[in-house]
Amino acid sequence: MLRHTFFIFLFSFFASQSWAQGQAEKLTINEAIRIALESNFNIQLAKNIETIATNNNSLGNAGFLPTVDVSGQYSNNNNIRFEASNQEDSVFVLRNLKSNNYGLDATLNWVLFDGTKMFVTLDKLAAIQEQAKWDSKVVIENTLSNTISAYYNIINEKSRLFILQDALGLSNQRLQIAKSKYELGKFSKAEYLSAQVDYNADKSAVIAQKGLLNGSKVRLNVLLARKAETTFTVADSVITVENYFEISSLSYKVEADNYQLAASKVGLLIASREKREIETELLPTIALQANTGIGGSTNPVGFLRTTNTTSLNYGLTASWRIFDGFNKNRRIQNAVINEYNQEVSLNSLRNELLGALETQFVLYQNRLELIRLEVNNVEVARENSDLALERFKVGRSNSLDLREAQLNTVQAAGRLLNALYEAKMAEIELLRISGTTILEN
Repeated sequence: MLRHTFFIFLFSFFASQSWAQGQAEKLTINEAIRIALESNFNIQLAKNIETIATNNNSLGNAGFLPTVDVSGQYSNNNNIRFEASNQEDSVFVLRNLKSNNYGLDATLNWVLFDGTKMFVTLDKLAAIQEQAKWDSKVVIENTLSNTISAYYNIINEKSRLFILQDALGLSNQRLQIAKSKYELGKFSKAEYLSAQVDYNADKSAVIAQKGLLNGSKVRLNVLLARKAETTFTVADSVITVENYFEISSLSYKVEADNYQLAASKVGLLIASREKREIETELLPTIALQANTGIGGSTNPVGFLRTTNTTSLNYGLTASWRIFDGFNKNRRIQNAVINEYNQEVSLNSLRNELLGALETQFVLYQNRLELIRLEVNNVEVARENSDLALERFKVGRSNSLDLREAQLNTVQAAGRLLNALYEAKMAEIELLRISGTTILEN
């Protein structure tokens, strides 16, 4: 597959701009990805859900293992009154006597056969664990995609700020020239005031753009689970766009590697297992039951003053519900419908993903064409702006011509930035939809 990279440098004057901001942290794209993987809250939650699904996938949860219950008791009875008579018919009474009773029992219940439900349940639990794994990958993939997009949005907003700052510098030159010529009587006051208004407008645009840049940094900090006010500057200064995609290869990768599609496929398997679980209830259940215990009592009077007992009972029990008001049939019918709905959802998701892939690919190709066009337009507009400024300095053009050339430069640069940024966003979406590991690109 042919692969090369467009390295687009917006303006030659960008090379002289300093991207550093005091002692602020310089954040690279790889460092942002690392922090997101370690700290993002959604990723932490997804991993915990995956861990729960892993814990649930066990023989005991599926019903293979027995249950053992232990119970004990102890009681005493005070103030017992005992009355008896001897052979001479004399009666004697004993009061405040005490008796004690105690016991300890253990009961085992082990289902040996339940219509193979335990096997089906174990398969379902394994599928749920796998689905949780894919769901976790979806969250990680979306988070990284959002992190990368936020990172490049900062570059985009910062580039716009430099464009507006450059325009403000040009407006300032024009204002100073207009002021000097107005003081010398060569310019009218209206010409000087017009330059002042345009300078203030450009200054206002710079201030507004600084707010947008700050907002884009806050969004990235939130994704990285950092304090919103954390200061940093991005290490990269340009947006690079990859040009190696082929729609046929991407479409194939959607079916093979897309995480959402993989999770939906497992969801279809889970629905099938849930239907099978209900079907197994049509068969009988056989269980082994055993009980053992010890017990005893003490009495101060009577023929048996102390007793001790031990017991062991065991046997098999079988149960078969042959009629339950047609509830099993109803549940099986609903499970069949649910399985079909899951299949419909899978096909719908596949269709949506392929549609989104085609949309992003067309957008991507279109923006590459715009980049090629706008690079040339920026060069021409920049050269025209420089010429207009020189002509204005020597009085060979008016302020309207200079302003028009200035606006044309800003607009051309803005269009190039839009094309670059939108191409990069489309590239990130193509990677995400096709299931291509973002970390490798």
